[in-house]
Amino acid sequence: MKVVAYLRISSVKQTSIDEQRSIVKDYIKKNGYDLHSIITDEGVSGMVTDRQGYKKVNELVENKEIDAVIGWELSRIGRGIVNTLTLLKLCEDNGVALIGVKDGCDSRTASGKLQLRLLSVIYETEAETIARRLEDGRKARKRLGKVYNGRLAYGMKADGKDLVEDETEMKIVRWIKNMKSRGHSYYSVAKKLNEKGTTTKEGGKWQYNTIDRVMKFHYG
Repeated sequence: MKVVAYLRISSVKQTSIDEQRSIVKDYIKKNGYDLHSIITDEGVSGMVTDRQGYKKVNELVENKEIDAVIGWELSRIGRGIVNTLTLLKLCEDNGVALIGVKDGCDSRTASGKLQLRLLSVIYETEAETIARRLEDGRKARKRLGKVYNGRLAYGMKADGKDLVEDETEMKIVRWIKNMKSRGHSYYSVAKKLNEKGTTTKEGGKWQYNTIDRVMKFHYG
């Protein structure tokens, strides 16, 4: 059976791409599958469907170039019931299996299909709860005039005792958000900013972590 491994990470706190790759490759080898390719999306939320790697997986499924899509776990493939079920339907229509290694999900079985649907609901609820808490925290930080880790956050400036938006930096913040919504990873966004000569608030180079902090501060 020819399979494609799809790996995704949206934050530095999650299981790394290298760890996911090692576990998934061991699973593929153990089951005697033929690995077509390994496709990754780094620094991109599973709620975003316009991911370069995700779109490539969809193309392979539609062209019937593979027999199965294997991921570390269902939430790494995509969060949200609509997102997940859309991919599941695409796979079913083209005779392609959808497998989550950590979840133990396999769409080739009736129980596996049910498990995929149940887990997608759980993951969506979890994602919405986390997003709501982050948004509440973001609003509280701005309301209280707090800065990130004792430093003034990118996109903000001091106006007396108040913390207000720095419109020049906010243009960059909105550009980053737009790039993320189009499926670009934080690594690629950081590279583009550095190539343009745009520096961080401290005058340094952009990295994955600095992009991640900016997005969490402004958008949760």
